[in-house]
Amino acid sequence: MSTNSALLREIEAFTRGAGIAESTFGLQAVNDGKLVRRLRSGGRTFRETEDRIRNFMANYSPATRAKRAAKEPAHV
Repeated sequence: MSTNSALLREIEAFTRGAGIAESTFGLQAVNDGKLVRRLRSGGRTFRETEDRIRNFMANYSPATRAKRAAKEPAHV
């Protein structure tokens, strides 16, 4: 595990630039809508989780997001 201040700054910049909520980011990146809140309160992540987060940011595009949403079942 490592400190997450740099990762948190990356996530904050990414969400501002992508125009998505931090909770949405957490859900889409690692299936954790409270990810950013946990990081802000001093939580830590494993290296594998950091890799998943950075991979999500590197490969994110609104078109990819729309395709992913279309594949998800509708909530009733």
